[in-house]
Amino acid sequence: MNLVHNERQKLLAGNLDRLSSAFAIIGVVTPVIAWSYGFPTAPPWTLYSAFFSGVWFLTAVGLHALARRTLRRLRQ
Repeated sequence: MNLVHNERQKLLAGNLDRLSSAFAIIGVVTPVIAWSYGFPTAPPWTLYSAFFSGVWFLTAVGLHALARRTLRRLRQ
């Protein structure tokens, strides 16, 4: 039964980590690229947009930390 539990925990951790990568790409990488290349559809660079990107980044870090914490529940 430990093998099934461990595989479920690894699957959950992997999904959480991929979700954290998606949050980082959507909330941080995409706006930075849009601003740097001067895309006309990019939101203007304001304090609000920087705060918004920071929230996305912190959410990504939190999801990654949750994924790492999930792996601590692996059984021997």
